[in-house]
Amino acid sequence: MTASLERRNYIKLIESEEMIHNRFKNIRAININGGDGYFSIVFVAYDIDCKNEVILKFFDPQKISYKDRLNRFYREADLLKKLISEERIIGFIDGVNEHNVYVNKKGFEEEFEFPFRFLYYAMELADSDLYNVIYNNNLDALERIIYFKEMVRAISCLHNRGICHRDLKLDNFLLKGKNVLLADLGTAKDSRVRSDNIYHDAIGELGFKSPESIFCIGISDEYSIYSDIYMMGEILFEMFTLRRLVPEISYVYESFEEKKDEMQRLKYDIRLREYRKFADELSRKFEFPNIFSYNDIVPKDIYSELNSLYQKLTTINLFNRLIKIDSIQRIVQICIIKLKNENKYQTNLAEQRRRRATREFRKQRELNIQR
Repeated sequence: MTASLERRNYIKLIESEEMIHNRFKNIRAININGGDGYFSIVFVAYDIDCKNEVILKFFDPQKISYKDRLNRFYREADLLKKLISEERIIGFIDGVNEHNVYVNKKGFEEEFEFPFRFLYYAMELADSDLYNVIYNNNLDALERIIYFKEMVRAISCLHNRGICHRDLKLDNFLLKGKNVLLADLGTAKDSRVRSDNIYHDAIGELGFKSPESIFCIGISDEYSIYSDIYMMGEILFEMFTLRRLVPEISYVYESFEEKKDEMQRLKYDIRLREYRKFADELSRKFEFPNIFSYNDIVPKDIYSELNSLYQKLTTINLFNRLIKIDSIQRIVQICIIKLKNENKYQTNLAEQRRRRATREFRKQRELNIQR
């Protein structure tokens, strides 16, 4: 994304401020574009209260007329505030606050200062996100599955509080030290709070949407958690294949798109019944690809467990998905134990070879001395 002239000017305005809220100083854009968000501009600042660097997330003033996005901005801050005690969720610090930047206007009868109104909130600064970690590091299978285990724990924190994320992807899992933190809760839904501002249409990029969301199922209803689970299966697939699942199963999404208009005209209970029939029919026709068939990242020791897990998470019929976190973690732990045992075996084997080579070397040296 290349920042527009207006966005660059807003970035300059905010960076020119010596202090915001009598608390945040040394303000600088997180990158040349102020982040990758279309509706937000992100800065790093020094928090004199916490005595460390934090993130300041501003709502882009150009987009203030997008009421649904503005609601999403406020909702994310509210949810982060509620989840402030959860160690696996990105930490909330302050906000939503209003900050006015005054700019001198000349060329009128009187020179005056014109205020620009910005809305922002402050949150914890992470070191990286798991997209960059997975794609820019040569991780082995054990490291990848351990990261996935921590991601499942993070999403479990939300689900235990009755909250569905609804936009899960590698980019939204952040890394701070060795801790995996879940972020970007703008589309999240708290099942305990009724809101007319919640999205009722399909959410997120096509590459991460669950098939049923195309029929407006699992978006703002009691099945939202099933969509989160599906997205976790997509993430697991991507972590080990380094490619998105959706292009590999395009037949499924194309089939759902073909029936989209017809299904959305039905009443919800009828649509749900027809969806189950349709999903079962597709499941019989189509087999998902094997997670180990793309490269050699997946060791043979865990072929079966890892392949079975991702396919159970991404089953086309949401009612057949594995949604129990304990069961998911049990399979993940089996993979971890197998990989650790294999690593230990290989280490011991290498040590035995080293010792054998040392003995052979000494024996040969003694023979040479005797000669």
